[in-house]
Amino acid sequence: MLIVALGDSLTAGYIDPIRRMPYTRILEELLRREMGVEATVINAGIPGDTTMGMLRRLKADVLTHMADYAIIWGGINDLCQGHRPRDVVTNLLEIYRRCRGGGVAPIGCLLTPTGIENLNRVVAETNELLRIHCVEEGVPIADLYSPLIDDSGLLAVEYSSDGV
Repeated sequence: MLIVALGDSLTAGYIDPIRRMPYTRILEELLRREMGVEATVINAGIPGDTTMGMLRRLKADVLTHMADYAIIWGGINDLCQGHRPRDVVTNLLEIYRRCRGGGVAPIGCLLTPTGIENLNRVVAETNELLRIHCVEEGVPIADLYSPLIDDSGLLAVEYSSDGV
């Protein structure tokens, strides 16, 4: 099985100011150990990338690999730059559609919470739109929000050094 993970610094495995093990390596190991599935997970994460950037590089970074699945996790940088949740979701939906058109099954991801209260409001709005549209489009979506939130409604401190 071949999986490509498309995203930003969270996919690339960066937590400022040091590089940590990206989730793609952990996913390979979990698939092998827990499910007996031999999988290669290609990491196509670029720190600072936006959903528009991901859309631009989709063909080169995902579709040319003829992967079975693409994990699509992005949008936080868009929101930090002031883009509207509906624009982020529009870009993500286009990525999902192009994946399907290229024979790759997309897997969406809810955005993670942040340590910034105002930003969390637009993250929650974005996630709600993603949930609705992924159900409509039949795209499976991983909830990366709920497990990472603390009692105050912010990103639990152990998951980030920069609040995002």
